[in-house]
Amino acid sequence: MGGGPISPSSKLIPGAPLTLRRATIDDLDDITWICVNGSPDDPGTDYRFPYRDKYPEDFWKWTRIEHEELFERPDKLVILVVTAPVLDNGEVIHQPVSYGVWDLKVTSDFIPGDHGINERRDVNKKHMEAYAKALPAGLKKYFKQFGSEQIPLWEVVTHPGFRRRGAASMICEWGQKEADKDGKSLSLLATPMGKGLYSKLGYHVLGSVVVQVEGEEERVVVDAMVKHNNMSAILGIYEISQVL
Repeated sequence: MGGGPISPSSKLIPGAPLTLRRATIDDLDDITWICVNGSPDDPGTDYRFPYRDKYPEDFWKWTRIEHEELFERPDKLVILVVTAPVLDNGEVIHQPVSYGVWDLKVTSDFIPGDHGINERRDVNKKHMEAYAKALPAGLKKYFKQFGSEQIPLWEVVTHPGFRRRGAASMICEWGQKEADKDGKSLSLLATPMGKGLYSKLGYHVLGSVVVQVEGEEERVVVDAMVKHNNMSAILGIYEISQVL
């Protein structure tokens, strides 16, 4: 559709195949729509944005800005969308229903904005700060050892109305094909919702990253997962670990 969410009158076309393609900036509203509707399953969303239902305009605005930043680094990031054929007012349109972000240049830094932490009303500021501190530390702890010989998956989100149709698997398969070109490993931080899929695809858990404000019981736990695609790389990492 390229301009936002599907209308209430739109109808799914049963059994119609999904299509994977590169996203463009014209997909930004659709990506925002997918994220706003699909990310609440992630415990980190409630943890960081507990007031998003009260201030939906803030949640939409800053989610959009966050993803707009990704399009500024085409040298580093590949943004994919999966589209589904939808009948809208008698016309078949190809509506983006899932998106994913792969990092093909892991050694190149990406410095995001502050995502409105000091002005948006939908956040728990302490939780957002804890998240911003814990995740980079976890990435460094578990994945630095792989250096440039990895392709990290930053994000995969599918709209709830289009799940269990293989959209996320298509995005993961794209990364697998890239990794197969030169035997790179695939790395990611998995939420409880996504862990099952990644395990089925051959990823294994290296450890956990805990996000928690000191003195609070509430916390979020994500798993650092990796899939190796080159035996020599695995042996090399093992040899390095024996020396360190």
